[in-house]
Amino acid sequence: RWEMRLAGLATERPGGRTQMRSALLQIVNAACAATSLRLLLALPAASIASHGSQSHLPSTALTPAFTPSLLRRSIPGHEAAMPSAMTQRRRCVRMNVLTDLWGGYLSSLDAQPLLTKCLTSGVILPAADIAAQLIEKRGDPSAPRGIDFTRTSRWLAAGFLLHAPWNHYWYNFLDARVPPPTEPLSGINFLRLALDQFLQAPVFTALFFAVLQLLEGANTQGVRDKLSRDWWSTMKTNWVVWLPASFINLAFVPTALKLLYVNVVFYFWSIFLSIVANRDVEPQKQT
Repeated sequence: RWEMRLAGLATERPGGRTQMRSALLQIVNAACAATSLRLLLALPAASIASHGSQSHLPSTALTPAFTPSLLRRSIPGHEAAMPSAMTQRRRCVRMNVLTDLWGGYLSSLDAQPLLTKCLTSGVILPAADIAAQLIEKRGDPSAPRGIDFTRTSRWLAAGFLLHAPWNHYWYNFLDARVPPPTEPLSGINFLRLALDQFLQAPVFTALFFAVLQLLEGANTQGVRDKLSRDWWSTMKTNWVVWLPASFINLAFVPTALKLLYVNVVFYFWSIFLSIVANRDVEPQKQT
């Protein structure tokens, strides 16, 4: 229909070429909205001939006006319309991908909550350790180049086998014994915060240091030395970071997503923790 209309405008009416260009602009705008511009730009002159209009059209209307390059020059604003449409399409594709990933993550949490949390921690903690190593090497030019993947594998094991199961069962236990209230600023939430940060956090931090030291090959005395040297200072920094972060987690985040929230914060916390946990490793091993 559009081809016949253009041919008629070009041959039967005064000023047909101008009207044809105006009509073509309308077609392009409609095609952009329907994501069909590619078909219009690829329109060959032969398709017009197939409708029996070739003998009535000037040769300049048959080939040049319908080539993509000349069509772009003949339509004002076409250059701006195409990138905008393509950009919107790319954004839609990206949003669909993110939505699918998020939906898949929530489905995995429902189907396999513990395994999903273990896999999440098994990705975030090694990534944090790699970031910590890069920071350490930037501050110490004499440090060996490259990533110590043996050290990173220890963080993968600690995340998969300790961090995720511990937090999974702790938050389930806490929500069962002290259910979250509907009011975020209630006394119950402050009780939950106190239990989380002054009961759970000190035990977990000590256990986390101990597991990492044992994975490095330290003996029992080496674990005690590490805890006596770094545990208290780490806990003071922990409360600066985790008291506000844990309050948000306990007051506002659903139980199924608590560990995901913890993992996001824990990524940055783990960068600091990795630097502390690997401080003076060599002297300790000699002990």
